[in-house]
Amino acid sequence: MSGDKIQIVILEEKIKSLQHVLEIEATLRKVKDEVTNELRARLEEKDRLIKTLENRVLLLDYDGPNAKHLPKKSGGFFAKFFHKN
Repeated sequence: MSGDKIQIVILEEKIKSLQHVLEIEATLRKVKDEVTNELRARLEEKDRLIKTLENRVLLLDYDGPNAKHLPKKSGGFFAKFFHKN
């Protein structure tokens, strides 16, 4: 083989290697996007559950007309001194 043919073979191998690296990089990017989307979905679900729980707590703290059916909270010893009306 002449020097030019050896150079061509070497360059062709480098091109194949770079193409392989690009394919791996594309696969990794796809996996990263899938994981990111899954984590976003989980975060949105967590936020939705927190909001639901907050709304339920607000309903439990409701002091409206039906409050007489709910047990009164005991404030403890210091509540007698720091009770706000």
